[in-house]
Amino acid sequence: MNKYKKSDKIVPIGGVEMNKKISFLLIIILIIGTTVACGGDNTETIESEDGETEVTYTEDMKDSVDIPDEYPEDILPVYQGSFISAASKNNNGEYVIIAFSNDDSSEVKAYYEDILENTNVIMEQNAEGQYMKMGTKEGITYTVTIAPFDENEDYKTNINLVVMPEMDTGLETEEEPVEESDTDSDFYEIGENIDFPEDFPKDIPIYTESETKVLFSGIVEGNSSIGYGTKDDVKTVTDFYKNKLEDSEEFMVQSFGENTIIIVKDGDLDFDVTITENSPDKQVDLNYTTLVQINYR
Repeated sequence: MNKYKKSDKIVPIGGVEMNKKISFLLIIILIIGTTVACGGDNTETIESEDGETEVTYTEDMKDSVDIPDEYPEDILPVYQGSFISAASKNNNGEYVIIAFSNDDSSEVKAYYEDILENTNVIMEQNAEGQYMKMGTKEGITYTVTIAPFDENEDYKTNINLVVMPEMDTGLETEEEPVEESDTDSDFYEIGENIDFPEDFPKDIPIYTESETKVLFSGIVEGNSSIGYGTKDDVKTVTDFYKNKLEDSEEFMVQSFGENTIIIVKDGDLDFDVTITENSPDKQVDLNYTTLVQINYR
């Protein structure tokens, strides 16, 4: 048996500036929510290191506020027929919109999935009825959050839209050296006659629409792991897994550089799928276009 001990691993780096901006905009959402619930003025001004942010909101959930001037509605439109309870605008081109809809959250989700289908997705999460998608599109970084709403009989769904100018997400990858270990805690079995291990959960889907080949099997960071290659392209394989797994109890998609990672918890299943394009530097059989690694617990 051949053993392959990891000498490097892919880790996310950076992203501090983007996270600071998103955190600030989410604080605005919390402030708006508190203010709307308690009544108060129709306009608030919040000062930060990025300048002043003007927040407009309704006191009684009766009169919808206007979409801010210059909001990029052609890129990230507000869901049709929505009631807008609050909206904010920063002179740096950052916007927050809080809206409500009479439509079910599944309909609103489908609308935004269609609008954002061909964007660069940074993160996607679907858990306990709530849906969140973050990515970049036509010069902006967006975050869309959709959740069922039962605090007002007039509306079924809450929609939060956050828009900021596109910036470096910091989700590149780099190789971080890891000291070789003499233990057998992490190893891959590599060879021509490897198959899926007997304990591989049958409910975890495997892409079989084109020729596939198991490339390794073993233990990675204490988890059982299997890797295989397929001759179909990355997008086709990624869409296959999204369609198969998106209705799981917990479902999240993250993009780190060239890697797409899908994290799933559903009943007794707890696993993640990493999908990436094959290339000469990976030193894997180039007859296979896409590489898939599944870690299961």
